[in-house]
Amino acid sequence: MSVCPARCVRCERHYHQQKICALAEANDVLVIPHNPLGPVSTAACLQICASIPNLGIQELPGFCLNGAEDDMVKEPLRFENGCMAIPQSPGIGVELAEDAKQRYPANERGSNEAKRRFDGAVKDW
Repeated sequence: MSVCPARCVRCERHYHQQKICALAEANDVLVIPHNPLGPVSTAACLQICASIPNLGIQELPGFCLNGAEDDMVKEPLRFENGCMAIPQSPGIGVELAEDAKQRYPANERGSNEAKRRFDGAVKDW
């Protein structure tokens, strides 16, 4: 079985992610959306999950399970019968809380320079 660990948060538009998933489906490849971020990226990934026939499983960061960032959005994502429910609100289904910017300030995740392996080859992250 082949899988595609699609990075929803790196795609510029929902449409681009749909194209990646369609290419994967045409080649009998399951899609496993990569989701290393918070509730907004999780909601975006869930919308992709709900719209493709070749979903393998949705990756979730640990803080999604313990509710550590639930207050970032007005209505937190929830589980139903052991599965994460697809948000039904407009857009991707979540809206940022009024104080999200103050409670979760942007932090630098490193420079924009390419990360290198010991041999000088470019690596991801």
